[in-house]
Amino acid sequence: MFEQGEYQLGSYLVQYARWTKRGWDGGGPWMRAIVTNQRLLIAAETNRPYFSPISLAPVDIVKIWSVSLGRRSGVILLLKKRRLLYFLVDWGQGSKLVADVKELLAPPVSPRITPHVPGGSRV
Repeated sequence: MFEQGEYQLGSYLVQYARWTKRGWDGGGPWMRAIVTNQRLLIAAETNRPYFSPISLAPVDIVKIWSVSLGRRSGVILLLKKRRLLYFLVDWGQGSKLVADVKELLAPPVSPRITPHVPGGSRV
């Protein structure tokens, strides 16, 4: 499931949410959102033939924020193509999911000073 050099930052239960006449409502099965150092994966908790896993690279994600969706913990994900995805998140996990995705989106840290290789050739 993971590619070479990829590791997991966090794993969360999520469910698509939509606005109805009664307010925010979860739709469909609970899914697993796995945040890695390279992507955000969303897959069904159990094998469901009608649900293909989603893999989002950092370039596909513009912003994520934690919200309250009808007294339930949720997140909103803004994708590059201006599409919004709304998710209910398992109790109290919204802010942790947001923090992990923000870590995924952060540029890699580079050293301020280029390291010197001992024994290298001198010019």
